[in-house]
Amino acid sequence: MDISGVYSLFAYQGPLIKAVKGAKYRPNRAMLSYLINHISPEYFYGLLDLGRLLGGSVITHIPLYRGDGLSRGFNQARDIAACLNRYLRLKMAEPLEKIRPTRKQSQLDSRERGQNLNMSFRLRKNNLVRGERVVVVDDVVTTGSTIKEAAKVLYGGGAREVFAVSLLRTYA
Repeated sequence: MDISGVYSLFAYQGPLIKAVKGAKYRPNRAMLSYLINHISPEYFYGLLDLGRLLGGSVITHIPLYRGDGLSRGFNQARDIAACLNRYLRLKMAEPLEKIRPTRKQSQLDSRERGQNLNMSFRLRKNNLVRGERVVVVDDVVTTGSTIKEAAKVLYGGGAREVFAVSLLRTYA
């Protein structure tokens, strides 16, 4: 099944690339927090329409493999989802877990990205997606491989629709 829509706040360009990479790979949670908490509300108007459309549905994020989260100290997608949910006002949930380590997507070409993530997510035992519209948040959408793999698992768990929201997105 296809993703019902992909919404991104900014194009993957300019100083935002450096800010997001710095927050993610240094790691610098304070930088990420400053960035997502100081975005002008005008950027969220399209998301407000999405929130009204999906009222009462579930918002989640792309999970990190357990070791990745410990070394970084935080999950940037979770932080972004929490910020965005101030506008969307959906039910926060963590139905996905990443069950194996994978290579960094940013170091792979588009074919390798899909293979890298194949069967890397599963639903937790407390399946919260059956019959729901689910918004999945990630920091950056490039090829869409991460979101597509998460959507496959969510649809397998009975999700009615899956939407993706990201801070940055490449448009090629």
